[in-house]
Amino acid sequence: MPSATFYNLPAEKRERLLRAAREEFSRVPYESASVNRIIQSAGIPRGSFYMYFTDKEELFGHLMDSYGALLERRMGELLEQRGQQLVSALTPGITVPADASLLGKAVGNLLSNASRYSPEGAEIRVWCGRLEGRPALSVENTGARISGDALPHLFEAFYREEGSRNRSTGGSGLGLYLVKMILDRHGAECAIENTEDGVKVTAQFLPCHGPGLPTEDMVR
Repeated sequence: MPSATFYNLPAEKRERLLRAAREEFSRVPYESASVNRIIQSAGIPRGSFYMYFTDKEELFGHLMDSYGALLERRMGELLEQRGQQLVSALTPGITVPADASLLGKAVGNLLSNASRYSPEGAEIRVWCGRLEGRPALSVENTGARISGDALPHLFEAFYREEGSRNRSTGGSGLGLYLVKMILDRHGAECAIENTEDGVKVTAQFLPCHGPGLPTEDMVR
């Protein structure tokens, strides 16, 4: 958690530092991210950084907490509008090697798609844990169904199922395609299937052998 000194900074200076950090963590994997580059980009003295954060890990954790709160707030608004419920089962302590900004966008897209393409009153079920010994995340939306012919094509750009959901919901046809691109960049496998209750997307990630993005932070 940042120090009181950080919170006492002018808002513009706080945001400049956080913007530099977001850019650095998005540019390179976590282990390659450099505090030196962050402080140079932010235009602050090196000594000042350590008055605000203990180390790179604390700064990264603060960014993830902030992003999780924003995503939860936005999802809450969308779910409330549609009378839907978010049901989560998030196993703590599981991490993945990830570009936090990109992966956050992918998960946010999955959640918003699940809500958008489900009927009013549906459940959006989010799970993270281990699947076949690997970190994994799934998002399931109830009350939905996709034809068997369409399932293999849903990650293709601009693909529209006959009688497409996109025409009635205003989707661009790029949502799952962009999700797949981001997951491919992380070496993750992604699959979509019909379930007894609806439609589920599951992503399996590479094992993480060092600091990484907590899977529960992807959806908080």
